[in-house]
Amino acid sequence: MSEMQRDGSEMRCKRCGANESRIHGFCSVECEHYFDYEEEITDLNTRIAELEAERRWIPVSERLPEDGVAVLVAFTENPKDIDILTAKYYKHYAGFGGLDNWWNIEGWHTGNVTHWIPLPEPPIMYGKVCEE
Repeated sequence: MSEMQRDGSEMRCKRCGANESRIHGFCSVECEHYFDYEEEITDLNTRIAELEAERRWIPVSERLPEDGVAVLVAFTENPKDIDILTAKYYKHYAGFGGLDNWWNIEGWHTGNVTHWIPLPEPPIMYGKVCEE
């Protein structure tokens, strides 16, 4: 049976609404701690979701990268192997007499590009972009 306040109303947990309130208005120590950090936890979970969305492999059927921008691509030359290299996508490529929807995969590789992901930012060393 739940506890009753002096005015006859039930005492409920401030966080989860449970019918009991034993510790400073909370049903458990866990609820009390979560309540204290709930906004921060929500903000952090939102940021994690944003970062995961930024760093996911994007199917080429969903969208293509910007024209001429280097990206990492996953491509297949045969159904059993997946290779990952840098490449640039061109809506219209002037080479080879002009090609539409051309992937210029690093080196001479050819293959069926299935997914891509933006390249990460280059490392910073000694206060400037790292140079080879």
